[in-house]
Amino acid sequence: MVLRLIYTSIIVFFLISICTLPIISLPISTSSRGVIRSQTENTKIVSVVGGRVITNDLQRNNQQIKQGDTLLVVTAEQLDTQKSLQNSQSSDYSAQLQDLNRLTRGQYGGLQTGQYQRELSAMQEKIAQVQSQLSLAKKDYDRALLLYNQGVIPRAEYDKFYYDYQNLKTQISSIREQQLAQWQAQKRDTERQIRSLGS
Repeated sequence: MVLRLIYTSIIVFFLISICTLPIISLPISTSSRGVIRSQTENTKIVSVVGGRVITNDLQRNNQQIKQGDTLLVVTAEQLDTQKSLQNSQSSDYSAQLQDLNRLTRGQYGGLQTGQYQRELSAMQEKIAQVQSQLSLAKKDYDRALLLYNQGVIPRAEYDKFYYDYQNLKTQISSIREQQLAQWQAQKRDTERQIRSLGS
């Protein structure tokens, strides 16, 4: 009995709701924000290359054009300038690389770039200064050796002259090694620069 009552009430509810459908009205339209655009919207013309406009074939606004029409002729002065700059940089780097190859092999003649001629002369000047000090230290050392062998000066004084002489000898090779290391580092940098210009 209770089941029948529940079943009947459910059926009556559905029948009432079906009968009231034509009476109930719900708004179907909704409002929202939007932008209305024209199909003939302005199109920006962008040039792949920057430069000065030589010829302009655009006579008026809203002019009909077809795909492939030449609208503007632009000079590529900037590209030509960049290309000539790149070529000059490339030749400069090549000359530097040739000089660095010579210097790292110990060939000091026929250098093309002023930078490496100056660096070579500065190294040779440093070596010449140290060699003049070395010749003086050699004389002092020979004199100290003679005096030490005769028993005139003590061992400590002899050792001082000996170590001064040895220090100046190693200083010459140190100057060469430092400059060679610097040239090898510059050679690697120049090779990297040439590779970056080529790409």
